[in-house]
Amino acid sequence: MIFDKNIIIVGKHSAYIDLLKEKGFFKRHLDAYINAAVVGYHYNRLGIEDNKSELYKDKRTQIHTEQLIGESVILEFIYRLIMLLDKKDEISIEDRISRAFREDSIEEIKDKHLQNMALFKSYVLGGIEVLYEKIIEKGATDQDLMKNAYEFVKEQHISFINVNADEVLKAL
Repeated sequence: MIFDKNIIIVGKHSAYIDLLKEKGFFKRHLDAYINAAVVGYHYNRLGIEDNKSELYKDKRTQIHTEQLIGESVILEFIYRLIMLLDKKDEISIEDRISRAFREDSIEEIKDKHLQNMALFKSYVLGGIEVLYEKIIEKGATDQDLMKNAYEFVKEQHISFINVNADEVLKAL
């Protein structure tokens, strides 16, 4: 199992994910985490863990193993999808398949799996940043936040409206 340990998010990303949950955009931190991975990849946004800022240095959010196990199917699906799609112009399809389906289960290449998990986490952090920027950052009132969320969802719908599954597969 890939997601078998607590996930800890620190610094500004912890504050951002807390706000996304507190404002009602996600029921659980885990829901924000799952969506952030996809958003981070979609926006090609890699985030870097940052807890050095005075404002966020003590912020910490934890997603417990029990929740992760309950959502392991979707988490592993998104993880494997990102490993397949990331750097598709630089890495052969065979190497991406190995990265997505083999490297997490072979003990001898544990270092590669740790690198893959770090890549996945950086997409999650980047996605948290995007969600915060698009929904929370420019919202002064609850009405602003709802308008921002609507615009974000509408933007996503428009970006996928003319894409079919065959085009996606050809891009692989």
